[in-house]
Amino acid sequence: MKSRDEWRTPAWLFRLAQSMFGPYVLDAAASDKNALCDRFYDLENDGTNQEWVDGTWCNPPYSNITPWVDCAIEQDVRATLLIPSPNGESRDLRVLTACSEIVFFQQRIAFINPDTGVAQKGNPRGSVLVHFDGAARGNSPRLRVISKATTGLYRNWGILA
Repeated sequence: MKSRDEWRTPAWLFRLAQSMFGPYVLDAAASDKNALCDRFYDLENDGTNQEWVDGTWCNPPYSNITPWVDCAIEQDVRATLLIPSPNGESRDLRVLTACSEIVFFQQRIAFINPDTGVAQKGNPRGSVLVHFDGAARGNSPRLRVISKATTGLYRNWGILA
């Protein structure tokens, strides 16, 4: 496993996702250092080989995203994945034809180092929330953009801090 595979989703981003698509009751790709839900699957329990439930959150290990995307599509439950922005990978067409919504972030996400608890800048790629709920199969997903100004305002108001 690559060292950044266990980096945590920033709290503001998880709260934003919760407000849009939650509640979440299962973190499908977590560890005791980075789990965002009381119930979670860790490396030993391999979330790609487990049953997901409505309300699944997943920030998969970025070194191997495709099995997590495939799992979200096959499980056919309400689930949200935080993955790199589509960039022509083979999985992108499957995502686009199966998800109901994609949320793009105008800024790069600074993920949290699980050992230090500090947000680390320098993410080399953009990120998206991909939401699956079975409603959009074969249809075009809804697209949203969260601007840098919007996330800054929410942080200042304490909503996404």
